[in-house]
Amino acid sequence: MHKIVIASFLQETNTFSPNKTTLSDFNFSEGNDFYLNALKEKTEVKGFINILKKEKMKIIPLMGGWAVSSGKIKKKDFKIIINKFLLSIKKIEKFDGLLLALHGSCAAEGCDSVDSYLIEKIRNIIGNKIPIMISLDLHANITRSMQKNTNAIVGYKTCPHTDIYETGKKTAELMISRLKNKIKPKIILQKLPMITQAENHLTDRGVFKKLIEKTKLYEKIPNILSVSIFAMQPWLDVKEAGWAITIISNDDNVKAKKLTKILAEEVW
Repeated sequence: MHKIVIASFLQETNTFSPNKTTLSDFNFSEGNDFYLNALKEKTEVKGFINILKKEKMKIIPLMGGWAVSSGKIKKKDFKIIINKFLLSIKKIEKFDGLLLALHGSCAAEGCDSVDSYLIEKIRNIIGNKIPIMISLDLHANITRSMQKNTNAIVGYKTCPHTDIYETGKKTAELMISRLKNKIKPKIILQKLPMITQAENHLTDRGVFKKLIEKTKLYEKIPNILSVSIFAMQPWLDVKEAGWAITIISNDDNVKAKKLTKILAEEVW
């Protein structure tokens, strides 16, 4: 029986806001409390849980929480949160995979991407053999560090966000397929030097709807496991800012790169 760690950490940071985020703004819970809280709402984490239970995997609930959008997390609180995650990971003797529900555009004082920083620190602890797969908000800011340190990046396909639970399920399904050696996921990332107003990110109308529908068509192509467009939220002033496209292939980088280029040109 495979052992899978699940965790979450979500905030959409507004770096222009003077109101800093503190530890008390997050509703963190740990262990079994985190697990029970996750069952109350149809979030990514509940999606993780239901798929893992269905596949009879052992679930190790780490910790999780979220905070409403506000300014950068204060440096001291940021350090406390990260250290808590890392200490919790270190206490687990052995596990086979990590599923993380993140927003993807969380920032702190002195850190442009809290999400990337956390993933990188966890990767340094657990090594390269244990897969890390993340679910992200459609408004995430994807970094090269995320691509380097994860085995799958899966984004929402709706705005307003109505597929959060489904995104969690999909991420967990990829994890299970990876652990059963059914797939060898590879991530192709294409960044675009583009920021647009959030009003243009609605997926029930207009150009963005057509782009999202195209990602669904691509996912029907053999060996294309997941296609995500990330229209980074515009209230984030960081170095790697911009839209992004990620394609997860089953060990087929050539095909994924070709499709990513076509989709990027269409987005542009």
